[in-house]
Amino acid sequence: MKGQVYTIAKLHYVNGVVNFVARKKSTNLDSLAQNASETTKKGTAKHPKARVRTLVRFAEGIGLLDRPSKENVQMTDLGKEYYKARGEEKWNLSSKQRKILRNHVFANPEKTPTIFALNSLFNLVEQGYKGKILAKEYAKAIGKERVWKSDATYEGNTNFGLNYLRELDLIDENLNISMFRPKPVFPKERKISIKKAASSIQLFSENGRKLNAEVTLSQRDEWVDYIFESRGGTKGSPNERNPDYFEALELVLKDAKSKSWHIQDIVVASKKLEDLPLSQKRVKPEKYAYPINLDSGVDIISLRKAISLSVTKVGQKSGSTGGNPTKRIRVTFSKDSINALDFNTEVTQEVLSKFHQKKVNHKFKKSGPPPSGQRKASTIDQNKKGYTYVFKLEGVKENALKIGFTANLSNRLKTLNSQIRPSVTGLNWEPVTYWEFDDVWSAYEFEQEIQSKLRDYLYEGEREIFQISEDDISSILGKQKSKYKD
Repeated sequence: MKGQVYTIAKLHYVNGVVNFVARKKSTNLDSLAQNASETTKKGTAKHPKARVRTLVRFAEGIGLLDRPSKENVQMTDLGKEYYKARGEEKWNLSSKQRKILRNHVFANPEKTPTIFALNSLFNLVEQGYKGKILAKEYAKAIGKERVWKSDATYEGNTNFGLNYLRELDLIDENLNISMFRPKPVFPKERKISIKKAASSIQLFSENGRKLNAEVTLSQRDEWVDYIFESRGGTKGSPNERNPDYFEALELVLKDAKSKSWHIQDIVVASKKLEDLPLSQKRVKPEKYAYPINLDSGVDIISLRKAISLSVTKVGQKSGSTGGNPTKRIRVTFSKDSINALDFNTEVTQEVLSKFHQKKVNHKFKKSGPPPSGQRKASTIDQNKKGYTYVFKLEGVKENALKIGFTANLSNRLKTLNSQIRPSVTGLNWEPVTYWEFDDVWSAYEFEQEIQSKLRDYLYEGEREIFQISEDDISSILGKQKSKYKD
């Protein structure tokens, strides 16, 4: 995920637009610009509309405002709570406002690009980075290393973020972590409540219209998953659901094409078809082969139509016609092409059955992923290998095992732990075991096989975290041996 920063020096500068919108309940950018003496701190902006637009986007990024359209602005529930907690001084954050924002910012580190940027900067400060090195690492962490062209830009944008952290009482002037650091999210003796892995996103059409389509995304290493919820209900009625499904899919495909991404996989992810093998849930657009390279020669409209036509056929009985082209689907993109090899299901079951025979407790070193204890070290470049892993969440009373795939075990473990802040929450992910493959695609296929067998143990709202013990998962996967021998 990439972070977003704005040319706003202090966090409290948003109070002008937030307070104005709160009094009006809803308004627009023109009205905010016309009242720049109230909505901006100095009130003397040369281009008031451009300034209030930046302030609104920043306030939207931290969850205080919402834009139902390109020009209109309204309060969020968090914004209303924030407004009620205001102090006597308009251009300062009250202690209650600081607490509200701290809790919100750290509740979901990837909720928005702005919140992701704040969390990334706090992580780096917590690790001891300072000065120019901090600025360089910050740009790298939020994907701005190729955008920020000068040292002044690096320093300025980093200082803006540090100002926000100071206003939230998270750090002091010397970059020491404050006593107001977030409290543990998952106390050891309380019931676990794992945050959702995927984040809802809001899409806008090219003319600025807010699309009525529910789309979520999640990222792991270089792979990005978009889930499009199904369209349904009677057109024009109150129960109509996700009417802009096609437009949302086309918009995401266009964005992926502009980034030169590849489509690694598309599957129908509906509840009705969850018992089907992965191969039968896979969407196979005619005239396209995975990985689909979204280069300049690809026509997005034609691709979208081919995808939709294939979606109608997934789960359909032989001889049936028609079908639903707007089922719930998951589209998996990668930033680099990975050759999709034919996957041997028999090999998958053989590896699955070995799980209960020998469990491996690998400890990963910072130098990178080690060779598997179940296979001889390969001469293949490790960057081309794939790993299916099992990590355990330590520091909670309930069982919580995460099953996923990656091209780099050490980096994946480090990334997951940075998201839950072990030094703050007292939690950390620990490796349990892994399987090594010659390519990432095979690791992905194997992950899908395991997750399919354990879906009854998923935490609600999760895709990769299971409420199951190490012994139970070993027993369940071990039972597959006799099943596939028959």
